[in-house]
Amino acid sequence: MPRSRHDILRATLSVCLLATCSASLRADEPALADPKTYLADLVTQLEKTWPANRTVHIVTHGHSVPAGYFKTPVVDTFNAYPHLLHVTLKTRHPHAVINVINTSIGGENSVGGAARFERDVLALKPDIVTIDYALNDRGVGLDKAREAWTSMIEKALARNVKVLLLTPTADLGAKLDDPNDPLNQHAAQIRKLAAQYHLPLVDSLAAFQHHVKTGGKMDDLMSQGNHPNRAGHDLVVKELMAWFPAAPKPLIKTTHVYKTVGDVKVEADVYRSAGNAVRPVLVWIHGGALIVGGRGVPNNLLDFCTQNDVILVSIDYRLAPEVKLPEIAAECRDAFTWLRSEGPKKFGADPDRIVVSGGSAGGYLTMLVGATVKPRPVALLAYWGYGDIDGPWTEEKSTHHGTTSPEEREAALAGVGKRVLTNTNDPAEAKIRGQYYRMLRQTGRWAREVTGIDPSTKGALDPYCPVRQITSDYPPILMIHGTADTDVPYSLSADMARELTKHKVEHELITIPNAEHGLRDGDPKLVADAHRRALEYLKKWLK
Repeated sequence: MPRSRHDILRATLSVCLLATCSASLRADEPALADPKTYLADLVTQLEKTWPANRTVHIVTHGHSVPAGYFKTPVVDTFNAYPHLLHVTLKTRHPHAVINVINTSIGGENSVGGAARFERDVLALKPDIVTIDYALNDRGVGLDKAREAWTSMIEKALARNVKVLLLTPTADLGAKLDDPNDPLNQHAAQIRKLAAQYHLPLVDSLAAFQHHVKTGGKMDDLMSQGNHPNRAGHDLVVKELMAWFPAAPKPLIKTTHVYKTVGDVKVEADVYRSAGNAVRPVLVWIHGGALIVGGRGVPNNLLDFCTQNDVILVSIDYRLAPEVKLPEIAAECRDAFTWLRSEGPKKFGADPDRIVVSGGSAGGYLTMLVGATVKPRPVALLAYWGYGDIDGPWTEEKSTHHGTTSPEEREAALAGVGKRVLTNTNDPAEAKIRGQYYRMLRQTGRWAREVTGIDPSTKGALDPYCPVRQITSDYPPILMIHGTADTDVPYSLSADMARELTKHKVEHELITIPNAEHGLRDGDPKLVADAHRRALEYLKKWLK
């Protein structure tokens, strides 16, 4: 929908006001990647069976240890950690197709490894690369080693390759109790690189040192002065496998009636893994202009909940125009009352760890829930939502919603008002009600028909406008919106951001330039990054 210069300026100012608050959400100290999630997508791939699976390529890059040298010149490939990693992964994932390629060269340091990294490693199009050079890097020094490791890390990440950094295995000639020993110094540098780039750290040296501290001998793990034996390689594999989490338990879907009105049953789908453990909850509220839609859930949220063992609850609500907004809002509150009272005993829901999310009208209801549900959810995630339902945008005759023929209008009007629905799973019904929505937007009557209230009546819809209900105890919220949205103007999220800033509420607005409703036509990289940041946000609040 076209916006005035005033709207654009107001949105721009709102984004500027966000800078300080948004920065505080992203200013985390460098830290290692999360072992539960860093390779979770690839572990999910390893669990797939033909014909849905594909080959997962792992490249082990380094010096003589991964190359398989035991007592030089003997090379025992099948007892070195690259092969043992392959065997261990295949044992855990018997249906997986795994290709482990060893590009290691005995005697090489990271400078040499970096020089051939693109040709010998990235050309193989790996999913995962391990880097292990510190034993030999003592000969080139810390500065050159850091430059070489940084080069390999950045080139791999630029290709979306997962990277695992290995500290060195032991050297019997090193003084491992001396932090100034070159081996310890290189290990410390690798640990810093892992934190700097938020990567997995396979701390082989710490594992070897722990073996000694707990009563073992370093000789137990070594075949010669600077090469591990089979036990030493097994220890490295154990550290590597810590970054391959066990395959997540599949979510089991059950359907519950959370409210009955007359003969209408209002339902919620609950997805959770098997077991009795109490788990945090992500509530999904579907969109559809309050007129259409159902309990389907975006795949990325289902995947997130599977990988993080979070319960996902998707709620229906009775749809407009047969049921008006005041009842729909009350219905959402009833869903949370049911979730808190029945969720703990029926499916192990933790009532103190609930995050709410939704898109479009679902984003609007998510914002409204933040203002009206008590106790409040711990956080909100709103995709292209709106903070008011009585602004000029709701009554303007939209030129962005196509045209409807007299026959289509007649069919649309005939398709509503007969019975109360909680979803439009019937495609024909969804089509007719979609035409009805477009007709309302074309005529500027959408807000009137879904609320049952004249939007021009000053203050009448204030209780249903989240932007006017924000106080200092409003939950933290992440909003995502495209600037070219012609269905829900971007300025509505910007207005929310302005009010949140005024009340010092933790929030962030992720803006996708030139993106339409649903982020359509947005830069694919920016869209992907927005979805990634949304999942990180969920993870923060659903620990």
